[in-house]
Amino acid sequence: MRRLIAAAQVLVVVGCTTPVERQPPESATLISDSVADVGRAFEALPARMPRTSNKSDRLDSHYAMLWSTIDNLVVAALSDGRSLEYVQALLRSLPGYQEPRPRDGVQIGNAIFYQDPGAATPSYWLFRPEPNDAQVLIGSYNHKWYSPGRVSVYSLRHGVWSRTGAIDGEQSIRPVVLRSQDGLVGLATVDEFVGGDRIEGTLQFWLVSAGGLVREGPPYSTLVDYQLSFSRDALSVDYTRFLSCMCEATLGTRLEYRLRASAIGHHIEAEDTPRTPWLETLNDLYCRLSGRTRGAAGELFDNPADLELMNPDCGSVLRHSGDLEKGTATAVVRDRTGDFHLDFQKDPAGTWKISRVARTNGNETEPF
Repeated sequence: MRRLIAAAQVLVVVGCTTPVERQPPESATLISDSVADVGRAFEALPARMPRTSNKSDRLDSHYAMLWSTIDNLVVAALSDGRSLEYVQALLRSLPGYQEPRPRDGVQIGNAIFYQDPGAATPSYWLFRPEPNDAQVLIGSYNHKWYSPGRVSVYSLRHGVWSRTGAIDGEQSIRPVVLRSQDGLVGLATVDEFVGGDRIEGTLQFWLVSAGGLVREGPPYSTLVDYQLSFSRDALSVDYTRFLSCMCEATLGTRLEYRLRASAIGHHIEAEDTPRTPWLETLNDLYCRLSGRTRGAAGELFDNPADLELMNPDCGSVLRHSGDLEKGTATAVVRDRTGDFHLDFQKDPAGTWKISRVARTNGNETEPF
């Protein structure tokens, strides 16, 4: 169902709607031609997600064409002196437009099964990263949850609008603006993969200027079921990762992290902090036990002789708890030979080691 712009004249071209401001006839023709190109690009999209080995390539080519036609439409309207509100109305009129909506999922254990992954921003969204700067705009474009999205940067230089940067996502992509007190405008983008039992994000930082985009630092990948919170100049991301060398299903115990980033001076500074460092030591232990580095596994113990109590079979975590400030933690692990109670202690160098291993009575709670 196409959205119409209320209280405005509307020109319908190839399934899209165009609000018309009072401009010379040639201007309206240029914009309506751009709208027609966008309409044809939408019509060329696959009716459903391709189920072939080259699915990604096929989707990328169709959506690259769509986002490029939308970029051209935005640039045409801005170059013609149209207002930000006018261009936003154009975008709202395009097929598939949706307002932001919350995630709809059911949590079972540590897994979340999504009926609707939701969206934190409108499907097609144009905004000023700095409210007082009218020379740089950012566009965020996403269509379906499985389709590659785009973030575009538009700049006004020497009186001419153009697209000066673009970030293409593997699937949907979300921008978050960071601003420093020195006037730096930074951008965090989260490229989002939606699975049936989880959502994974890849976080990348960028510096934004009239000249376009500059990548800032390496990406942070595999942010499972991440949660964002942010202010004007800071971003916080809580996320999890799987215990790669242990017998933990998606519903089971996970590693937990908190990433904080701020725009400071002329850079974006980020710090990624483990929230369960004792589980990283435990996972490292089973990685070494399952490989050819069993001898090196002794380095993870205060008493290397305790290594002989452990088996190379991957275990599952029944329960765990820890205190980051005190530097102590405990965990109960089950493998095919039984249950083990492990104590952890952070040493003066900040390394978490296993300080004690003991058999339990076998009455621990079953893992989910």
